[in-house]
Amino acid sequence: MAASTKSTSKAKHGTAAAAKRGVAKPSQTAPSKEPKTDSLAAPKEPVVKKKDLMARVAARANLRPSEVRTVYDAVLQELGDALLRGEKLRLPPLGLVKVNRHKELPDADIIVCKIRRNKATGSGKDELAPTDE
Repeated sequence: MAASTKSTSKAKHGTAAAAKRGVAKPSQTAPSKEPKTDSLAAPKEPVVKKKDLMARVAARANLRPSEVRTVYDAVLQELGDALLRGEKLRLPPLGLVKVNRHKELPDADIIVCKIRRNKATGSGKDELAPTDE
């Protein structure tokens, strides 16, 4: 029996010495280098980039991407300028876009908007689809 207490005693002293040297016990895990995520954090939203949106518009309107690019840039510039001025945008089928808050920073403008959209009516009509005439 004395041998078993002796080995247990050595094991205790061994881990204490390892702790003094900064060596973690096998049962302890090293701190994770990954950023901690809050369990209440929202899942990552999908992001539509300019190239993707232009491709979608070109496909829907049966136009070449080069034709869409000029109009796309002009429309987004005008939308941004109108929102910066605090104007309401009534843009069917998108809806009514209204500025809630606006904050000017030295390097950017923060514009918080509310969009009110009507529920889909189920007509299924695509406004950009070619008509059969």
